Amino acid sequence: MSVRAKMYVTAIEPAWDGAPEDQKTVRLSCQYDPELPEDQRFCEATPSGNASFMINNPKAVVQFKVGDSYYVDFTPCK
Repeated sequence: MSVRAKMYVTAIEPAWDGAPEDQKTVRLSCQYDPELPEDQRFCEATPSGNASFMINNPKAVVQFKVGDSYYVDFTPCK
């Protein structure tokens, strides 16, 4: 079984004060557009939530844009 969330990027910032330039923290949150049927379904399942990831890979960081939405999949490790 897996679970999918829809989240948007709220911020991309240095991992900590004085962190190397290539270390960023990507912050995500659940926020849904009440006009979109897909978002209405996600809101029923996950009305709120936050996640943050420290990323050391500059090629990965540039894949994220503040304000853009992403699916986040959770699949058990077996």
